[in-house]
Amino acid sequence: WVGGVGLVQLRLKTSDDLYYYKTAVEVKRRLSEFDIPLIINNRLDICLSVDAEGIHIGKTDIPINVARNILGEKKIIGATINFNNENDIETAINNNVDYITHEETLYKSNTKETIICHVNGLKEQIKILQNKFTYLKEKGKIDRRSVIPPIILIGGINLSNIKKTVEQFKDTCSGIAVASGIIGEQGHPFLNTLKLKFIIDYFKFNYDIAFINMYSKYLNYLFYKMNKQSIFMGNVLEKNYQENKKVFKEVVTNININKKECLSLITNPVFKIVELNEYIRNNEKIKVYFYYTKNSFSDKKAYNISGLQYDEYIKSWIE
Repeated sequence: WVGGVGLVQLRLKTSDDLYYYKTAVEVKRRLSEFDIPLIINNRLDICLSVDAEGIHIGKTDIPINVARNILGEKKIIGATINFNNENDIETAINNNVDYITHEETLYKSNTKETIICHVNGLKEQIKILQNKFTYLKEKGKIDRRSVIPPIILIGGINLSNIKKTVEQFKDTCSGIAVASGIIGEQGHPFLNTLKLKFIIDYFKFNYDIAFINMYSKYLNYLFYKMNKQSIFMGNVLEKNYQENKKVFKEVVTNININKKECLSLITNPVFKIVELNEYIRNNEKIKVYFYYTKNSFSDKKAYNISGLQYDEYIKSWIE
């Protein structure tokens, strides 16, 4: 979740109740550190017992209206529906679901046996959903002020198809759900998440925002790991674990933090950004430098970023 995941769904179809509950408690505790909502798949009892932020309901699960009546309006409810089924659409809209997914997956899923819709098939289903939504409004079956809930893409999404996926659906869908593409792929789950999020941000916004968000998440992860366990990433920090586990509150950089695309860094609760007065250009491209230190930078002019000079507390620059 440090890599950019905005919501986590816990789905344990074959586990016993006690294991499901204990796992949910631990996942909820960890997610709370980062204000990431926890969604429980299907199990309303587990959702209530751990005070999760919401529940995801499948086609054969507890009825949506029952879940909404029990959970109230403040909890998140996501629903898998058939975009071609008027009753599914009406039920979802009238019970204020927070997001919807189509019951047929976009690609072949490694975690669930379903019918595969493929890109063109899902595009057609979204058009049908939009038309049926308009029809239900005209017939008075749903409130005329209603809007289609955010559509989440699901099924077989990974690093090999994320670019095509976002290009095809960036104007009609609000997000993606990924399982195997993060924890089942080769490489570290954090890096897999970071790569997926970078491509999404690049096509939804622009390169600058994608880059800044990626670096912000990277620094979040670095600080989180340093505060939890001893790590070695190049020679970023060479002190022993007892010193490294101190909280690092300042990051110094030569970027212009007043630019709009840097706001995710400025408002980041994990660390404070300190801006140096000097900027570096190389081949007409701006180099961005970060470093970590326990010192407080009361006099920024004392640090020469051009020569990459640093004091005894700064062990390495990250370019």
